[in-house]
Amino acid sequence: MTTLLQSFIGGRWIGAQPAQALRSAINGETVAHTHAEALDFGEAVDYARRVGLPGLLALAEETGATQDDVLAAFVAGYEVVCRTGALMSPGHYNHGFHATSTVGSVGAAAACAHHTAFSFRKHRHAPHDPDPRPARLRRAQREGDVAGCHAHVESAFERRA
Repeated sequence: MTTLLQSFIGGRWIGAQPAQALRSAINGETVAHTHAEALDFGEAVDYARRVGLPGLLALAEETGATQDDVLAAFVAGYEVVCRTGALMSPGHYNHGFHATSTVGSVGAAAACAHHTAFSFRKHRHAPHDPDPRPARLRRAQREGDVAGCHAHVESAFERRA
């Protein structure tokens, strides 16, 4: 039995029917299948507006960034996605990969790096606390309190709603 790869889009997982077989480069055996269901771009955009945008704005508030700073990080990530995608396509897709799942991860990392660099520049000279994370979140992370970390993130989202 091989793995059926699914996609998380619009806040839910899709992919019940197998499509293209993905084969091992080592021995040629099938290691997974892509899914046959089509992705709904409109659903993805709607989800990004309802969930992603408030999350970005909560991040701006949490780190003391302006909305322009967060937008600059988004644009940096988007630029990386576009340029990397142009280098990878169409062969990447022909091998069974969706660029949003692979190249999108690289863009997300670029956006986070851009934002983290901003956060570090802003807070590196703060005499009171060099770590910009709230004390409650730092304590939860240090103690391995996953529920505490989730509660902190959820409260940040609730404050933005």
